[in-house]
Amino acid sequence: MKNRMGGPERDWRPRATRAAARCARTTAVLGLLSLALWGAPGVAANTTPDQAERIYGRIAGIPAPPAMLQQMTQTDPLSAALLATQDPAFYNDTIRNLATPWTNRDQTVFAPLNDYTATVIGMVPLVASNATWGPLAYSVMFGLMFAICLTLVLVPVLFFRAPHG
Repeated sequence: MKNRMGGPERDWRPRATRAAARCARTTAVLGLLSLALWGAPGVAANTTPDQAERIYGRIAGIPAPPAMLQQMTQTDPLSAALLATQDPAFYNDTIRNLATPWTNRDQTVFAPLNDYTATVIGMVPLVASNATWGPLAYSVMFGLMFAICLTLVLVPVLFFRAPHG
């Protein structure tokens, strides 16, 4: 797309906004791909051992124990994925890797554990607990995300745009 001067259109959104949009598109594509591969949850068949091993490895980040693989092969893929989230490694690795890039300028997962990441990891069990604590946990997590976006994006932009003198 061209701008009114005839040059290429540049995306002026902040890097965090572009990354969030890219993440949303990727999530939508992966969701559609999983529906295409596994079918709708109402008509899904049992999970094969190979599928169960891949699901567990991708969600928990570690190899699955044989007892868990046996349990996962007796359910549909969605239930097998929910079983994989019950492993403590899911909270230690996967959730940390999802939350940590929001907290540093380089958006790397190799940043040390900080308050934001620890809070998000602590709020994840509350989301599924009951109707009272779930909305509260969502509010706290998204409030933290909003505050971090303000801190890492809006404050530096306003600082550099302000007249210095």
